[in-house]
Amino acid sequence: MLISDFGAVACIATLLAPISHILLWMRLDLDSGSHQLLVLANLAVLLPPIALYIRGAAFFDAVLVTLTADICYAVPLLASIFLYRAFFHPLRRYPGPFWARISVFWKVKHFQASNFQAYRVIDELHAKYGDVVRLGPRQLSINDPSAYQAVYGASSECHRVHMLEYIRKNLQSLADPAEHHARRKVWDHGLNAKACQSYLPRINDITNRLCARFAGFNGRAITVNDWCHFYTFDIMGDLGFGRSYGQIESGSAHPAILKVQNFLKAGVIALQMLWAVNFLQLIPGLDDPMRDLKEWAEQLLKERDERTTEKEREENRDLMSYIEESRRVVDSRWPMSDKDIAEDAVTLQVAGSDTSYSVLVNLCHYLANYPELQGRIRKEVLGTFEDGDETTGPTWSRLASTQQCPYLDAAINEVLRRHAPVPMGTMRETPDHPVEIAGHVVPAKTIVSCPIWTMQYDERCFREADKFIPERWLDKSHPESRTDLMLDKRGFVPFSVGGMNCAGKYFAYMEIKVFAAKVLRRFEIVFPATQLFEEKNGVQAKLARDQKLVEGTKDYLTQWASDVEVCFVPLERR
Repeated sequence: MLISDFGAVACIATLLAPISHILLWMRLDLDSGSHQLLVLANLAVLLPPIALYIRGAAFFDAVLVTLTADICYAVPLLASIFLYRAFFHPLRRYPGPFWARISVFWKVKHFQASNFQAYRVIDELHAKYGDVVRLGPRQLSINDPSAYQAVYGASSECHRVHMLEYIRKNLQSLADPAEHHARRKVWDHGLNAKACQSYLPRINDITNRLCARFAGFNGRAITVNDWCHFYTFDIMGDLGFGRSYGQIESGSAHPAILKVQNFLKAGVIALQMLWAVNFLQLIPGLDDPMRDLKEWAEQLLKERDERTTEKEREENRDLMSYIEESRRVVDSRWPMSDKDIAEDAVTLQVAGSDTSYSVLVNLCHYLANYPELQGRIRKEVLGTFEDGDETTGPTWSRLASTQQCPYLDAAINEVLRRHAPVPMGTMRETPDHPVEIAGHVVPAKTIVSCPIWTMQYDERCFREADKFIPERWLDKSHPESRTDLMLDKRGFVPFSVGGMNCAGKYFAYMEIKVFAAKVLRRFEIVFPATQLFEEKNGVQAKLARDQKLVEGTKDYLTQWASDVEVCFVPLERR
């Protein structure tokens, strides 16, 4: 009979498993090729029984022999993968959890169990295993300030993981340096100092509205997280889509905030299992936070086009007007579609609001916890206003000056150090040949990352790293400077480095400084009296509150601050 020798089938399948692993599977890019692998897997299951049935075998026998072959192939294949990753892989000499060597599922499991504090999982691994930890079958985490330029710098040979483009093709996912550079130039035009200062009247207007709401609370305690989120989200709505979402006026969150949060939560796991995301996107009707967010952005862009003419948008430029120029100025090798513009619009909204929101929340906490620091910064920012003009806001040339506002700059930098906007850092992939990173020869096609949170708390970079000491950032000529606490500035990388760093760094600093100047001119930020009564207000209580804030930080790709409850007390009442 055609299929009588089940033993031969089993032997052939068993022998093929390790051979195919060595010759095929070890050389495939499983992330970007998962669509094709899905097709091959389906063909391997469906075609053999059909072929055998056509050639005269009984249908049951055809199915049975195929199952035998599949099982006899799959089991030794998995065994071969296990042995290779555990004992023969080029990364075998790097320490890390044993099961992390075998599968990304170890990382996914522990990230989920951390309650969205994946950065703490990585921090604990570095504390246990050292500066270089194997996080996955082909991934290393390197906690060394000298590694940052080698991984992310302008001259780095490492590139973004190509699979990111299959999930979302936007400025933050482009792996081709040439294409990224062409797109990035457009963003840089819209986010340089001159362009950002042209947005200042609109930022001042929204900040005035926020201060009016704070005044309306009449010194009552509020959870500042929501209001800071409303503030940054409304600003990006105005500058990105030509309309504020009106959250400051309504006091309630726009549905898009939930969309963004769902998108970011999904992204934490998605980035660890890119191939799985590729599979899931093939399933029709499956809830996809990424797709929901893009469709929302497309609708907003459509409404913007209907609401304003091209001439009006040209005369009153916003960030999206620069991004839309990509259609005309980006190289013809990379044509920009409406969907690509929508993807960049999502990036603009998420990156432009979520990172700044957390900085503002944390800044409010530290200003309330350290009243003497708040007083110094208030004295600085009052000098940036001309003629006490509350409407137009502070003089930006003064507010931007480190000499004019040294304590404000120092406080912002210390907040960014203690609460990295992207705690885990971003992933890069080494090229087709080994590269040297921080004294280690890293094999080809290895995914590498630098844990920003861990690095910015490393005592080799910052003495007393677990304490909030903004004086470490003051210039050494300042009488209260604590530059002795600054050991290696390379460990401070809140906005990354190189050509793929954060495009909105200048804008973020401007937004934060305008918020601080206007709020501190009108209010004193204090903790609720009940909280201070319960916790007291000594040095240890301050440190305990700081530690509680740090421990409550979530990692949704970007940092989400712990809840902060404060009172904005009008200064005329003090």
